[in-house]
Amino acid sequence: MTRFFPWLLLSLALPSFAAEPDARALVQRWITVGSGVKSIELDFVQERKLKALRQPLSKAGHLWFQRPEAFRWQIGEPPTLIAIRGTNGSLRVADTQKKKLRTWTAAELATEAGNGQGNGFGMAGAALPSTTEAFEQVFQIRSAKETETPGVWIIRLDLRDKKAGLFVKEILFTLQPETGSLLQFEIHMRDGSIMTTRVTREQKNKLIPSSMFDLDTGGYEIETAADR
Repeated sequence: MTRFFPWLLLSLALPSFAAEPDARALVQRWITVGSGVKSIELDFVQERKLKALRQPLSKAGHLWFQRPEAFRWQIGEPPTLIAIRGTNGSLRVADTQKKKLRTWTAAELATEAGNGQGNGFGMAGAALPSTTEAFEQVFQIRSAKETETPGVWIIRLDLRDKKAGLFVKEILFTLQPETGSLLQFEIHMRDGSIMTTRVTREQKNKLIPSSMFDLDTGGYEIETAADR
């Protein structure tokens, strides 16, 4: 018994280490709480950091989301780029300066996401998923780390799309599981650039008029999947 006593004292003196946080459980909690939100309106600031620039490029934007999957995303004021997903699952992306409109049906989006040709639009709506399964179709959950603010976590993710993964190194979601809120997400590119979207205002369950998910395409040059 005597020979084990020093080892017992040593073990009591060593610091205890907290168990590794369950990143998937945190994401599940965030999705479960967030799935009860019927609509959301966000103001955000998007920053892009490039090695060649001393200061990041910054633009303000706005997002409206209505379950099950309708959303309107726009950047700039007045908006220079608008993306609208309709209740039928179609997607339209309008360049308001060049007057060009690109369109996808729901079936075309699913096909392009599956073959790696989705130009990033396969991720559309993934930040507001209804199920963990839907989220994990796009992302692989790697790890979680709590920030200095209790209850706010940084979740590290990989893209499951291998072709997109050639350009994207990792994605970081900063989220608050108990409120179902996404506070920030970062896309780290393999060329060293970083795209950060930071939420500056959030309003949940506000009535959003259906006209918000419509777009006047008069005067636009329209490009469909058949043209690409």
